[in-house]
Amino acid sequence: MRITKISVKGLFGMFDHEIPLNQESRITIVHGPNGVGKTVLLGMVHGLFHYRFKQLHDTPFEQLRIEFENCASLRVAFNTDEFSDNYRELEVDYCGASTKYAPKRIAAPYPDDIESDAFETGLNLVRTGPSWGEYRFWWDKNINRVFSEEMMVELYPQLLGALFPDGEIQWFEEIMRATDVRLIETTRLRHGPVDLRDFYRGYEIDLDDYDEDNTPQLSIPSHELALYSFSEYVKRKFDDSRESQVKTLKSRLSTDFEEVLESLKAAADYMRSLSYFGTGALHVFDDLEDGIRTASNDVKSAIEDSNLELDEPEKRRSTFEDIINDRFLFKSITIDSKEGLKIVADDGSDVHLTQLSSGEQHMLLLYFELLFETQPDTLVMIDEPEISLNVVWQRRFLNDLQRIVELCKFDVLIATHSPQIIHDKWDWMVPLGEKVDD
Repeated sequence: MRITKISVKGLFGMFDHEIPLNQESRITIVHGPNGVGKTVLLGMVHGLFHYRFKQLHDTPFEQLRIEFENCASLRVAFNTDEFSDNYRELEVDYCGASTKYAPKRIAAPYPDDIESDAFETGLNLVRTGPSWGEYRFWWDKNINRVFSEEMMVELYPQLLGALFPDGEIQWFEEIMRATDVRLIETTRLRHGPVDLRDFYRGYEIDLDDYDEDNTPQLSIPSHELALYSFSEYVKRKFDDSRESQVKTLKSRLSTDFEEVLESLKAAADYMRSLSYFGTGALHVFDDLEDGIRTASNDVKSAIEDSNLELDEPEKRRSTFEDIINDRFLFKSITIDSKEGLKIVADDGSDVHLTQLSSGEQHMLLLYFELLFETQPDTLVMIDEPEISLNVVWQRRFLNDLQRIVELCKFDVLIATHSPQIIHDKWDWMVPLGEKVDD
């Protein structure tokens, strides 16, 4: 379902924000001073649709409301009946065009809740991490892998009981499945050695050498590992084996059908040469020939239709290459299945991803995710897209984004401080915190 409006009341005890999403351009910009909650609000929306309710529990607010194109709305608020100095309980309710559901409780489960539910469902999970800090990671001993706490309920749906004290909420699950929300944070590139478990945040890592008192560190900057993984991913993403298979199939079917028809013609001619066969038997061959020709045409038509599916990725690939090559100086990029993302300097030498500037790396990762990882009608929230981009690139950003959105048909909500990002699209902007801005 497409989201049409996001509103929050009592954020930090002082802000009420309403953000109607532009339905025609599909791009909405929120602009405002530091401290009004732009980034926090994006995180709250993302947390809601990815079962990361802890972010909602930890944020001071009164009510968060999500409105959809079908006139339905989802509301999350603190339950005023359950209050203590240390914990407040959230509740969620839904109002559709013809259906309204009573409030249900949702919880940010404590580690003991997850561990208890995991034991009951046969999972062998152990909290792990520095003994002095908050336990945010879990070791699944059955498969010897570590996952972040935020990923637990996404990886193991059987743990949802810890999130819904009143029992499973079917309508909530249906909304979650029907609504795709993505958050592209400011930390798209991370430098310096970091906790290996924190970097992977739910990707599988081997714990054979894990020592709980000695947190493992990456031996190379994490952004280099991310870029290496990105390059390998591009190779797999643009594997043209399917396209080759279609071409081979078209050629083979055409040849095979022609061979069958030639054989039928030869058999019919031979029968005509034999006087003791009547003409009635020859009609069988005529009928077979007509049937085979019809089947041949139907199959060829189906194969031609399959080319439409192949055209869509090609449009995205050419758009990606056009935009990047129009921005990059002294180098150009190409994408193919053999080498993945290939960058060549004007003098013909290869350029490694880590040799790109931070702005170039940001642009590559951001535009690739938008073009190839985002489904239609997804709400993509981008926090501070201006990071590492020069003024010219910032001014061109919305034009690039508009071109991508028109092709891929998703919605975008941008939080920015930069007038250069907004450029000439001030009619797309929703100001936040005007009263506290100088």
